[in-house]
This record gives sequence, C-alpha cells and structure tokens, in this order.
Amino acid sequence: MSNIIAKLEIDVLQINELNEAYSLSISNHLNSIIIHPSLSEHAISLRARYKSNIKIIIPIDWQSGSHYASLKLRDLPTDSFECDGFEILLTGDRTPGETTGEATFITEFLKTQLGEHIQVRFIVGSISRSDENMLNICRGLVAPGVRTPTLLRNDIYTNKVQVSKANNQVHSKFISDVKQVIGVPIKIAGNINSMKTMLQCNTDMYGVNLQQAKTIINEINSQNSLRQLL
Repeated sequence: MSNIIAKLEIDVLQINELNEAYSLSISNHLNSIIIHPSLSEHAISLRARYKSNIKIIIPIDWQSGSHYASLKLRDLPTDSFECDGFEILLTGDRTPGETTGEATFITEFLKTQLGEHIQVRFIVGSISRSDENMLNICRGLVAPGVRTPTLLRNDIYTNKVQVSKANNQVHSKFISDVKQVIGVPIKIAGNINSMKTMLQCNTDMYGVNLQQAKTIINEINSQNSLRQLL
C-alpha cells in the first residue's frame, strides 16, 4: 500500500499548513509537494533544514487561468525560480493553435532560463470548463514542436467540489478522454477523500489538500497494521 501513498501530492496554499504538510510528505516518502508562490522561500528553507530531496512545485495562474502565455510568469516571486517545477493552469477558450503557442512559450522559457531538469506540468481545468474546451487544450499539446509536459492535471480544486463535477466516473472519463489524445502521466484532483477513490480512479498521481492526505495515509496505515495482526 505504500506505493499508493507515494502517488499523493499535497497542495499547500497557506503558511499555517506548510510545516505539517512538508513533514508529512517526508515521513511518507512523497516525491513532490505543491507550494503557493508566496510560500516558496519558506519551503526552500524547510528543504534545507530537513536535508530532503522532495521536489517543490509552484502553481501558476491558479485563480482563473486567464493570463495568456508570458503574462502567466510576470508576477512570480524570485524565490519561485529556485524550485523544481511548475503546475500551470492553461488559458481556457482558446483554439488548439493558441494553446500550442502558449505551451511552447512557457516550456521553452522555463527550461531555457532554469534548466532542462525543470518540471513543466499543465492543468486543463476540466472541472470548471467544458469537455470540448478541455480536449482542445489537449489537442494543442500534441502539435509538432510542443514538448510533452511532465504530467497533465485535471483541475486545481481538491475538496468541496460538487460531487457531480468530481467523482470516480467523471475522473475516469477524463483519464480515458485525455489518453485518446496525448500520452502523458495524469494527475487527478477533486474529492479524492479515500483510498477507495484512489483505487477506483487508478491514475499516476493524485492532488490532495493536507486534510485529505492525512485521512488517506491514516486509512492505509490502519489497513497495513490490521494485515500484520492477521
């Protein structure tokens, strides 16, 4: 079950959650943690203190994804560029060609400026946008000249999402639809509240908030302890 835990990535958007989320990530051998840009300096300090190799990923334009291409990078704090990668909410209501241009600019800029090791992840906004809009974004990412992103995330939301917009069936359909267009690791977020949900979605990574991570990890550890007793 430990390999299931390793698929979790915690979104940390508030300073009061940072220490606990970082410590939880270390103790459970999570690979990455998503840190709000304003917290990047604190996260880098924590990494140095713990001497950990957890990758720090910075979200970009998560509010609405309304800024196009270079405008998404305009207000990032300098400390953000000392991190390991970025999760960028791509602009909605664009043609596949416009998405191609946006993804190409962002990818080439980040990798040229920060190095080839930088993770460039894209978010399509499947919960807040139409299926056609989401698929147009995916089509834009497979055009010639576009580098394949590190992964593709469905949306920025983790909890308190309408069940009709974020459930096992919706997530499974998203995974299936995306795989028909682009071959890339997929990360799912939105009401991932239990190990059962994770197993039913069955994807590469899961985006959760701190409370969701704690609940899932406790559930898995309890089942492991029960197996050992039996």
